[in-house]
Amino acid sequence: MIVINSRLSVEECLRRLRRKADPPWAVFGQKRLIGGVLGKWFFAHKRPELFQRNSTGPVLSARVEPGPEGAVIYCSFRPQVFMILVAIWVVFAARIVISAGISGVRKVISGDLSINSWLECLIPIAFLAFAAFFIFLYRNQSAADRSFLLNAVRRAVDEAASLAVDE
Repeated sequence: MIVINSRLSVEECLRRLRRKADPPWAVFGQKRLIGGVLGKWFFAHKRPELFQRNSTGPVLSARVEPGPEGAVIYCSFRPQVFMILVAIWVVFAARIVISAGISGVRKVISGDLSINSWLECLIPIAFLAFAAFFIFLYRNQSAADRSFLLNAVRRAVDEAASLAVDE
């Protein structure tokens, strides 16, 4: 959990955060964040670039509470539902592919050196390499999106930065 302290009141922080994001139902918007305020919670994710889907980006959940000198914002991230479903699918697919690979290794060890046996051994390796590459790309993009979301929240609730940066 990431904590951001602000000298602004809770109501002012929520008002600024609300102004920072387009509502989720707005298909076309000018703001870089899509989200909204619900009670003392602010939810947002990054608007995708042109011709880019953003189903893999993290969702920021920020709770705004009164603090000693203003407001305290507790930020956390969660994956979008699509990424949870992809992760479940990859686990089941990996289990099936690995069991096929074990079958291929058994065939090769028993003396069957046909191309089909070798392919049964190599396909799981290729699948696992692809899955590892996908995870690597997801982690890099997710880290960039998290940084972008945190900076957007910091700029919205920081008095000095909000005067200098008007988005």
